[in-house]
Amino acid sequence: DQLHAVAGVPLKIGEDLIGVLGLAFIDGTSVFNEEQMTLLNHFGDLASLALENARLNDESQRELAERKKVESQLRKLSVAVDQSPVSIVITDTAGTIEYVNPHFTRLTGYSFAEAIGQNPRILKTGETLLVEYQHLWTTILSGGEWRGEFHNRKKDGEIYWEQALIAPIRDEGGNIKHFIAIKEDITERKALESQLQHSQKMEAIGQLAGGISHDFNNI
Repeated sequence: DQLHAVAGVPLKIGEDLIGVLGLAFIDGTSVFNEEQMTLLNHFGDLASLALENARLNDESQRELAERKKVESQLRKLSVAVDQSPVSIVITDTAGTIEYVNPHFTRLTGYSFAEAIGQNPRILKTGETLLVEYQHLWTTILSGGEWRGEFHNRKKDGEIYWEQALIAPIRDEGGNIKHFIAIKEDITERKALESQLQHSQKMEAIGQLAGGISHDFNNI
């Protein structure tokens, strides 16, 4: 069979040509009249609309899947932060607390509501030198990470030791918008270190006393 009459109309999405809808007659006596061409154009418009809807639906499904993936990751991160065995504090660039995790509230005695809007200085004992705080701020404001120890005070007045890592949080443009502090209670470790140092000191004193006694005996 041979094609004796062929007609085609473009399939477009917006201004982009994505295909052609064609129709052909193999009957040598048939030709396309104006009514048939109008109908073909109408079918072309409908086909273009259907393809556009299919594309939009596909994009929507991909965006929905990506959104669900991000939401799942955020839920996992939220659970990890809430169940973390260390204190996590997020502040703005001025140092105002915007978030604390449950471990912070259990350790310090300050509730979530009491901590929000405050500055971490509510935990200060005054024992950390000002120059150390200046070094901290210089480091994190320049985009670096600060590591060190604090001798802090809980709400009830109890003193405790913390080992802290403080780092900047940046936006998509790389600008520093927040700071995060991850802090571990090392009070017991400090006490053990102090006991060990005292034990070693007493051992050294004992050895010294023993040596002196031996020297006197020799004399």
